[in-house]
Amino acid sequence: MPKPTSPKAAVPEKSVKKVAARKAPAKKSAAEKTAAAKVSVKPRKSIEGIDAKPFLRFYPARDLHSRLLTLLDQIEESSDARLFSGKLSESVRELTSAGLDYYFVKTLKQAKVGFVTQQSANLGLIGVQQVMAPVIRNIIGRLEHAQLQAIARSIRQLMK
Repeated sequence: MPKPTSPKAAVPEKSVKKVAARKAPAKKSAAEKTAAAKVSVKPRKSIEGIDAKPFLRFYPARDLHSRLLTLLDQIEESSDARLFSGKLSESVRELTSAGLDYYFVKTLKQAKVGFVTQQSANLGLIGVQQVMAPVIRNIIGRLEHAQLQAIARSIRQLMK
């Protein structure tokens, strides 16, 4: 049996259940779309007149660069490039690590991200490198003389 309500405490009947209404994302008006198009960022230098392919580069440490040049010379001049597969796999691992550091970690430092974000990125990259190192070593370790020389030529081409 329902409880009788007193006239003093009359409460309007409303549903006790309150559900937050979902709002659909607001659609941009034509004026907002036009303003956004005007604000779009354009490259500082025009790339239309350039015949060369686009590229990105990074600058490895001088000692890594000089060791790599020496190794590439040895591979290209060798009668059996398989003798240098261990050194090549280590150099490829170092180049990969230097590239990740240059393109990602250095960029985060320049963006002045927080300490926790920086450390998270460092730990993540360490994990990536630990997974990649044996893969690089196994693949390069199985290559033949001509394949190793082709990789040496490719790396040298990237250095130009």
